[in-house]
Amino acid sequence: MRRHAFLLALLAIAFLAWCGSALAAEEKPLWVVVTTPALEPALKPLVEKRTKDGFETVVSTKAVDKALAGLPRKPSLVLIVGDYELGKEQQGWFVAAKRMKFYRWRAQQPQDFASDAAFGDLDGDLVPDVPVGRIPARTREEATLVVKKILAYEKSEPGIKSLRLPIWTGASGYGPLIDGLASSVLMSKTQMGMPSWSDPVLICADPRLPFCGWPPDQPTVFNRELKQGCLMAAMMGHADKESFSAVLVGNKVVKYALGDAETGLAQGDPTGPVFIFACSTADFTGPRCCLAEMMLGSPGGPVAVVGAVAESHPLPNYFSGVSFLDHLGENERRIGVLWLKAQRDAMKARDPMIEGMLADVEGKLEAQINVGKLKRDQILIYEILGDPATPLFLPQPLEATVERTGSGWHWKAKKPDGAKQIQVGFRPEIPVIKAGSASAQPDQMRKAFVSANEGLAYASLDAPKPGAAWEGDVSKPGFVRLVATGPGVFSATVLRLKTEPDSSAEPTR
Repeated sequence: MRRHAFLLALLAIAFLAWCGSALAAEEKPLWVVVTTPALEPALKPLVEKRTKDGFETVVSTKAVDKALAGLPRKPSLVLIVGDYELGKEQQGWFVAAKRMKFYRWRAQQPQDFASDAAFGDLDGDLVPDVPVGRIPARTREEATLVVKKILAYEKSEPGIKSLRLPIWTGASGYGPLIDGLASSVLMSKTQMGMPSWSDPVLICADPRLPFCGWPPDQPTVFNRELKQGCLMAAMMGHADKESFSAVLVGNKVVKYALGDAETGLAQGDPTGPVFIFACSTADFTGPRCCLAEMMLGSPGGPVAVVGAVAESHPLPNYFSGVSFLDHLGENERRIGVLWLKAQRDAMKARDPMIEGMLADVEGKLEAQINVGKLKRDQILIYEILGDPATPLFLPQPLEATVERTGSGWHWKAKKPDGAKQIQVGFRPEIPVIKAGSASAQPDQMRKAFVSANEGLAYASLDAPKPGAAWEGDVSKPGFVRLVATGPGVFSATVLRLKTEPDSSAEPTR
């Protein structure tokens, strides 16, 4: 009897252990690659890295819809590796995208568009449930280059420059009222909508603002700011497949074109991802390279680029951009997951004033333009070029406190395990930014640009010496940013120094 009981106990333990292992395996996020036999060997290092990251990995050379249908459970992220061009189905690099009906507002627009995001719609409601990205490679060498960029980027150690956010807004071309609104929204989002630990770097098309700088410099300035290091960068404005329209100078448009990306991003380490809220910059579907492809394929360019594969509308672009900046303060690190969350929320966003100004700004083919259909296309028309599983270098929260003293404020921070240094920065509560001048000379506008962005950034304060306690004093009200770094450590918090007695730590967001 005892022997039977002992055997039953062993069986029960074995069964529970098996159940635990099965549940643990099921809980692993599933990262799926769909590619071709010719390109598959180039992906081995990335597959190995994702396995080490804790993903269960699946590699398939079937068509995308068949590959997804054959999975054991719902994927977490999907990466397509291969290119797509109608009429090239027999090529060894061909991996088809879905064709989706296009809600048109101009007669010359096509009836449909290519969409990889549509593969992520698992329940048929035209809203993606899973992030899908693509490396649009035609050769093993092209795929290898992007894989090496991803691995190099993820291996790098983030630092204070990883908190920079270059944001470039081009001229809307819709008249002074809307141009002025664009400038106003840019400034308000910089002041209130971005993470408190960030250092925004603004480049804008409005010469009345110092952030315009000298207009012909803007493409070079953007490359320079990108290469200095950043969490990510955003471009918002008009564009076509091969260029981004930066600013109007007289009757000429200054553009960021293929050549600017090719030469300006040819060298150096890969940068943070770039998100382009504009038309067609990620249209990878033809024989000619698009702007996003050029940036992704440049060795010193962004590790990923998100852009539209066809013409996008300014109204959902506005909601997409605002929603994305709002979500940056969250702790979601995977590019694809963060992007999809923001775009799903953007579909729900409403603003009667903005809708009234932008809904019909480019025309309409119906008595009343259907905002819901514009938003539906928006989430399907944007392409993630790169691996959606690539992480952003968002800082972890840093534990810190602040107290009011007779001469100002005294802060203290808890040193995380492995941290080697702490960097201290200060920013006044309301930055002092002088107006620009459209008639100023080049050197004056360049200096005004530098000065204005310095006003938005945290100015460096003396940090504790090595071995000393992590604490210090500040005499002026405003914001103090504390950033801890070291091998595997990247943490930050912001302390708001108020004249009231209740000065307190503001959580990282």
